[in-house]
Amino acid sequence: MAWTCHRVYFRSASDLAIGYTEIGYVRQTRLYIPGRNLWAASIEALAWHLCTSQQPGAAEFEKAKTEVEETLRFSYFYPWREGRVIVPWRTEPAESMPGRIEGMPVEAYGREFVRSALRVGTKGVEGTAEDQALFEHEFLIGRDASGDRRWQGYLWLREGTTRNWPEILSRFSIGGERRSGMGQLRWEAWEPANNIFGLSQDCDKGEPVISLRKGDRVFAHVAVKGCRCRIQGEIEPLVGRKTDQRGPRREIEASGFFWTPGSEILSNSDVRSDVRMAVKAQGTWSVLVRYVICYDIGDDRRREHVAHTLLDFGRRIQESVFVADLDGELAETMRERLKQALDLATDRVHIFHLCVECSAKAESMGGAAELPKDQDFYIL
Repeated sequence: MAWTCHRVYFRSASDLAIGYTEIGYVRQTRLYIPGRNLWAASIEALAWHLCTSQQPGAAEFEKAKTEVEETLRFSYFYPWREGRVIVPWRTEPAESMPGRIEGMPVEAYGREFVRSALRVGTKGVEGTAEDQALFEHEFLIGRDASGDRRWQGYLWLREGTTRNWPEILSRFSIGGERRSGMGQLRWEAWEPANNIFGLSQDCDKGEPVISLRKGDRVFAHVAVKGCRCRIQGEIEPLVGRKTDQRGPRREIEASGFFWTPGSEILSNSDVRSDVRMAVKAQGTWSVLVRYVICYDIGDDRRREHVAHTLLDFGRRIQESVFVADLDGELAETMRERLKQALDLATDRVHIFHLCVECSAKAESMGGAAELPKDQDFYIL
């Protein structure tokens, strides 16, 4: 099912503290707003919107989470000024940045957008100081000389969605130190978008798909698992606190290892082929790999079952040959479902995965009409 893409602008109503890491007694902030924070804020805002009592409970949060993950995708958000998005990395030459993007060395970016202050940690609802709780807390500045800071990113809505998200997210909060008034954002404006950060996209798949080429930078965390293209940059574990109807919990939730925003796409050859990445529910990107699947199954019922399973992930190009563009998570799901459908003693399925360059070199010969294209969608 298709998506529609919108360029969205938020306005800061306060400073922002997006938790990153601790070095000594310094709690650092991220230099952008990750999609995960907006995913969590959307769930919370929708849960309150669905609530018919004084505050939402587990049922409202679970319903909101399901709807957000099925119908909504956010990119990462970056500071916006004078018609340009500012990112904390720079290419050489600077003019090579795509679209309306301005890159800055991270040191200069930090001087302009980040400040810090001393704070004291407190004990839960008691509000009393904890032992050895003095720390330095970094935050993203909510105002500059021209007024409130503005942030720009992208929102994808699945076609058929009827929620009024500008109203639901008219004012919301993200990040840390919210009890002290930080993290307040306001929805300012949105408009249709044909590309994101100057990169082309395909909104007709099960997930929004971004296309990148050699030299392009990524604007979100990219999953290392299942990545079959060359990327240059830093890798970090992506972790966060588990969240439920009571808010952020102390339990840590790990999502795996990811290339950081600003990492560069490399290539092994001169083939001008796209690296395609799917936008996931929490705003991270996953590299799509092209899989060719073929089978030899004697039993009619099992053969039909396998064919229907593969149509959940890709499309049929010949009677027993399918093509699917999947990330690592979906490829593993496909394998597990195939194992359940097969008689492993008598049936045989071949799965070939193609690198980006090899996929671009694929050829077709003959004039026979291709089988009708089945609707593209993924089972998550």
